Amino acid sequence: MPLLIENIDVIARKKQRDVLWISFLESEDSLLSENNEQSATSFEQNIKFKKRKINQQSRERVIAWLDEHRIDWELTGPLANRNVMMPYQGDIYVDLPYDQNLAAYRDLEWFLENPDIKQRLPDVKFWVCSLELAMRNKKNSDWDEF
Repeated sequence: MPLLIENIDVIARKKQRDVLWISFLESEDSLLSENNEQSATSFEQNIKFKKRKINQQSRERVIAWLDEHRIDWELTGPLANRNVMMPYQGDIYVDLPYDQNLAAYRDLEWFLENPDIKQRLPDVKFWVCSLELAMRNKKNSDWDEF
């Protein structure tokens, strides 16, 4: 049975607040192996759809931390775009308000970021989707306008 994965801006509109999400970059190993692949023609390279190979260890580490701290999370997609249909990229929505006064938020921020705001795990990105952005993006993602 297919999964229904909501985009992060849809979640923000449902929650009626800014929302947090975590994305995962391609692992360096997959980038190195991808650079070593040889395609027959540049045409094949241009039309070839590549599956992103995220660092599963980092993703599992983040999920384990969230579970250990009893922070709810779910699968999510990036900002919706009616012009692009993206496969699931491993992103997760974190069910915490973006509130620096909330201890659980501060713990998550400490886990993911150094004091200088650089990521502790280089292939993990921590984001906020503001409700304002989600509302603006609604115009770009409504399928009814076709």
